[in-house]
Amino acid sequence: MHKLLGFFFVYNLFFGFCYSQNQGVKREKGFQFNLQTFAMVVGNADEIDTTPTEYFMHVRDSRLFGVNLEASYRFDEYWIVGLGSGFEQINQPDISYIPVYLSLRSSIGGDKIEAPIFRLDVGTHFGDLAKNGALLRAGIGYRLPIYKELCLNLEGIITYQGIRKEFESHPDVIQYYNMYGFGIGVGLEL
Repeated sequence: MHKLLGFFFVYNLFFGFCYSQNQGVKREKGFQFNLQTFAMVVGNADEIDTTPTEYFMHVRDSRLFGVNLEASYRFDEYWIVGLGSGFEQINQPDISYIPVYLSLRSSIGGDKIEAPIFRLDVGTHFGDLAKNGALLRAGIGYRLPIYKELCLNLEGIITYQGIRKEFESHPDVIQYYNMYGFGIGVGLEL
């Protein structure tokens, strides 16, 4: 997974710079799609003494990887609202889930295709979890044109997620994670 994310990042970065010369294209109102991959370091804000060590979530060991797809609508030259979902996995402890979120994005540069971008995502998780929890994510970055209206989005991301998980080795014990994290995201926008 790490090698795949690294390859995707380098590939998109190379072609983004090669084709970013097209400055005359403007982003129109209407539907658009965003495919994003990201990697983050994450940790639990309140580990307690009764948590087994194999379920600790510490920024030194825990990583969050994800791939999400958003369908959005651009209302005007600045604001984009969308609905997103995908697949996300934490490596320590091993937790996988499907996020579903509402995304509010802003293109700070207006209808220019190359511009600074900002995002705010609010949602929840589904999957093999004990309870649904909150998902809050914010990002700031830059959008680069690759070819016509296909763009590369590079973002710095911060996240808070409330994850409740019951592990098979300790049934009837729900582990509560108030997970905070930060990382980078690479996306394609059409």
